[in-house]
Amino acid sequence: MFHLFSLLLAGCGNNSDSGSLSTADTSAVLHITEDTIDNCACEVEIYVKYSTYLPVYNEPNDSLVIEFRFEDIKGFDFGKNIHVISSKQGWLQIGDILDTVGGNDLKGKWINSSYSEIGTNNYDGRRIILRAQANAESDSIGYIDVESYFNVIQCCKGWVYIKTHQTHGWLAPEFQCANELTNCS
Repeated sequence: MFHLFSLLLAGCGNNSDSGSLSTADTSAVLHITEDTIDNCACEVEIYVKYSTYLPVYNEPNDSLVIEFRFEDIKGFDFGKNIHVISSKQGWLQIGDILDTVGGNDLKGKWINSSYSEIGTNNYDGRRIILRAQANAESDSIGYIDVESYFNVIQCCKGWVYIKTHQTHGWLAPEFQCANELTNCS
């Protein structure tokens, strides 16, 4: 299966318009282990998005604890910025809720990463490099050529691990924007 996956990715080649990966680039990502990703404290600001409520849990894969909304008016409430302090296999642990009166009871609880979003700040079209590990010296494994929004899969310090059907890797803090309604320039 691994070899089939590698062959499929090899056919993609490097394409600056799509952000796809070459075969050599892909191997660096596939060697990241869950232990490497999960055992790192986070200091990341993300935007949470939901349509009716934000499902909140005491622990990853636990029973639902709270169906949380930041606003009481349906149709008005759609998300909020939060700090993430930890991540574990696609789950994010909530730190502080930013710019809000409610939400302090969520500190230390967990959300599924599918409710998270972070943007890139390459409004001028410059290329952002994605890394194999959460540090600037790590191998380059992919890139983003246009302003984009991603789910945050994992985090480590200020870095976030993102993944799409076209590319994946660690995004450095200086290229992140957690503001849903405007840019971060």
